[in-house]
Amino acid sequence: MKRNAKKAGSRLLPLTLFWLILALTLVLPGGTAQATAPSDVKCAYDAATLTLQVTITHPSPFPTSHYIKSVEIKKDNKVLLSQNYKSQPDAPAFSYSYKIQVVPGDVLDVKATCNLWGSKAVKFTVPAANPAAKPAAK
Repeated sequence: MKRNAKKAGSRLLPLTLFWLILALTLVLPGGTAQATAPSDVKCAYDAATLTLQVTITHPSPFPTSHYIKSVEIKKDNKVLLSQNYKSQPDAPAFSYSYKIQVVPGDVLDVKATCNLWGSKAVKFTVPAANPAAKPAAK
C-alpha cells in the first residue's frame, strides 16, 4: 500500500510542476503585454545650431520601467552617436536633441530601442538649409 502511495506521489509532482509553470507562463507576461516598440521616429536638423532633434512616439504607463533605452545615430554604417537612457518622459511623444555635425544630403540611420520590446529605425536625409528670404522686388 505504501508503494502505491509513493508511486502516485512521484507522478503527481511532475504534473503539479507542469501546471505551475504553465500558469506562470500565462500570468507573468501580463506585465509586458503593454510593452511595445516605438511606433514612430521623426527627425529634424537645425544647421544653424548643428542640432538633430529626434521625436519618438512610445506611449508607456510606466516610463521608469518601460522606456526607450537607447537612441543610435549612424552615417555610412558608422555610429556617430549612441545615447542610453534609464527612463523616458511621461508624454506619448517626446524629443531628444543631439549636437551632431552633418551636411545637406547626408543620410542618417536613426534607431530608437525599447528596453522591453523592439525598436524603430528610420532613414533621414539632411535637407538643404533654407536660404534667407529675399525681399520682394518693387
